[in-house]
Amino acid sequence: MSALRPMTAAEYLAWRDETIPAYAADKVASGQWSKDEALDLSRKEHAQLLPDGLATRDNFLYTIVDAKSAQVGMLWFAVKTKFNARIAYVFDIGVRPERQREGHARRAFAALEDEVRRLGLAGMALHVFGHNTGAQALYAGLGFHPTNISLYKAIDARAAAAPSAPGVPDIRFRAAGWHDKPVLSRLLELYQYDMSAIWPQTLDMHGEYGFAVDRYLRNPLLKAFLFIVDGHYAGFGLVDPDVSFPENQYWMGQFFVMKRYRRLGVGSRGARFIFDQLPGRWEVGQMPLNLEAQAFWRRTIAAYTNGHFVEHELHDERWDGTLQCFDNSATVR
Repeated sequence: MSALRPMTAAEYLAWRDETIPAYAADKVASGQWSKDEALDLSRKEHAQLLPDGLATRDNFLYTIVDAKSAQVGMLWFAVKTKFNARIAYVFDIGVRPERQREGHARRAFAALEDEVRRLGLAGMALHVFGHNTGAQALYAGLGFHPTNISLYKAIDARAAAAPSAPGVPDIRFRAAGWHDKPVLSRLLELYQYDMSAIWPQTLDMHGEYGFAVDRYLRNPLLKAFLFIVDGHYAGFGLVDPDVSFPENQYWMGQFFVMKRYRRLGVGSRGARFIFDQLPGRWEVGQMPLNLEAQAFWRRTIAAYTNGHFVEHELHDERWDGTLQCFDNSATVR
């Protein structure tokens, strides 16, 4: 378990001495500052953002502690007006190297959400460096989505232009938010039509199947994820706790890749992405007639778990069909 507590004066001074050179190094790595000027610029920016240190107005600095109250990291946010609303802008979050991959950053953001609600703020925002792919994956899994992206390409005038490489699809995944409801609703219509041969359903008075997607966007126990290929929506995954075996935690409720994006690895990579966001005991099921899905999930789960899963055949009120169970809590932190 991780929690946030206000940072002490001594902790602030120690963090300040660490973060100024670390921020300078990130700026150099991203190509924004030269190595010669970076440390001085980092000091000046820090002084501008926190002129009164811990007492700087509308700034909140916390120490992240574990279940034994041991210090494992820090988090700093300021109240800013962005996106036409007052929000919490996260300037920095860090977990000590020896305590990383234990879930502290994820739980710190969960605690931060409670603090944001308490302060009556509309949401959270942050910046991530382009080279920090690990942080980008973490934030995507937490429900953050890009609002603007700056791109840069260095051109060596001495080098001859090289021919373009064959096109490789850009496949991305992210957690869905309430603003994604129209997209999810339309994708679910395609999914239900795709399944109609083995999952008999009827259209409502509006000519829609009408899947109740709202609960996956409102209930924190339910999760929705979107698959995107070359900037276009390509599928989704829905996760809920409606399991067959009480010792398990997660049920892959619905999973769909549009036909034009199949055979590109979208499904297997999307499954791995979702599994990695939710460490614990999983169930994935397929209907008896969905032989293609059975083959896909056996292959995908076997590769993901190195063959460490159990398959069941169930025929009860909860589920009629094939069911794979596995536990990834020891491999995902």
